[in-house]
Amino acid sequence: MAMSYLLSPDGSSVSFKSVGSLKAAAEVVKDAYVIKKKADLENVPLKTLVALNNRVAGIVEEVSEVSRFSNKEEAIAAVFPFLRKHSDEGVEVEGSGRGRPSSFKGKKITKNLPENPRRKDTHGWRAWELIEDGMTFEAYEEACKKAEIPGLTKHLRHDFNMGRVTIE
Repeated sequence: MAMSYLLSPDGSSVSFKSVGSLKAAAEVVKDAYVIKKKADLENVPLKTLVALNNRVAGIVEEVSEVSRFSNKEEAIAAVFPFLRKHSDEGVEVEGSGRGRPSSFKGKKITKNLPENPRRKDTHGWRAWELIEDGMTFEAYEEACKKAEIPGLTKHLRHDFNMGRVTIE
């Protein structure tokens, strides 16, 4: 299942959820727009993008309210960075649940294997390559975000469960 943004039809709320299909998304938010990538915002009406921007303006200081955008490209350019920030920094908007805090917070990671056991050029392989012995979970988290590797705790937890890394 992929993580997607679910945008209500009126732009009043946005959620970051794991949905397997458009049908599943519709069950979470009626008539929601499912945003998986920037191009998906092309299907969202300009009026809804204005409403979303103004909703965000009350939460994120860098965003200011607008009465309208001159075109859809301008609206997408204004709204999409917030969605990325929402994903990366966990900025909460009404209806968005980001799950429980990681049990790895504040702990150090140590590799138990000399070579990367993951299949080459996968997200898991790339995540393993970022691990340095003695690295804190927070440093690992930051490195994964910089490298734009999704599912960072999923990869680390898998390696931990397989005995490939020690987390203390």
